[in-house]
Amino acid sequence: MMYEQILDGREERYNLELKLLEYFKKPIMVITINYPGESKLDEISDIIFREAIRAIKGFKFIYITSGKNFAGHYFMGVISGDPIEAKKFAVGIEEKHPLGRLFDIDVIDYPFKKIERRQLGLKGRKCILCGGNSRECILEGRHTTGEVLRKIRSMVEAYLNGL
Repeated sequence: MMYEQILDGREERYNLELKLLEYFKKPIMVITINYPGESKLDEISDIIFREAIRAIKGFKFIYITSGKNFAGHYFMGVISGDPIEAKKFAVGIEEKHPLGRLFDIDVIDYPFKKIERRQLGLKGRKCILCGGNSRECILEGRHTTGEVLRKIRSMVEAYLNGL
């Protein structure tokens, strides 16, 4: 049941992305968090999402919306500027913020073209556990959900203790 609800939540987000793109005819920035497992909403995910939103303060949007569903927290902001520059900004946060590896900041250009890291000459993201390619680790099931969640919790605790 929970897996179905997560898929429904993702579809709900996707439909909202399409509506924003179609209405504004401009690129959007979408922020979610990398958080495995069936429960996407808890104290740790709340902290990660709050910090992701805090990290983009100062970036100019012409319209924003946010919410949460079974797929987790989400933020969507319509961008008036260049989507490539927005993606560079997003990657900078993902790579420099202590919790940035847990942020998933996508930039989607109108009509619906995701700006990929490789378009900026960058490689895919690294696994938080082994440093390998994160997509390969996920596809090959190299780590358990429990292992990943323990690592995420320790990253958040270290971050909060360092504030």
